[in-house]
Amino acid sequence: MIRDRGLKKWHGFFMPEHTVALKDYAKEQQRENIPILDEQKLQEMNELIAESMEHSSPVCFKVYNKQLGTFEFIRGKVHYVDSVNQVFRIKDKDHIVHKIRFSSIADISLE
Repeated sequence: MIRDRGLKKWHGFFMPEHTVALKDYAKEQQRENIPILDEQKLQEMNELIAESMEHSSPVCFKVYNKQLGTFEFIRGKVHYVDSVNQVFRIKDKDHIVHKIRFSSIADISLE
């Protein structure tokens, strides 16, 4: 009967550089890209923002995080629209003001 080490003998083939490269590749595959918005979607988002400011109704922003390559959701009321600096100021339920750049917004919906 042949007695070998089973799978143990195959674990030695992965060098530390290979495992780091495989982990980096897996992270890169999980990254998402921000969608390109057309004119109709931009108009719809503009109407939702105007409605939120007029009626003080809460909205949900889907915001792209460039460092992580993922999307975050920020819920709150539109407090101010700074068109010069292209930033929204959103006040959440805890009265914390979040600044969101126009270019990082992927979607807006009413709550």
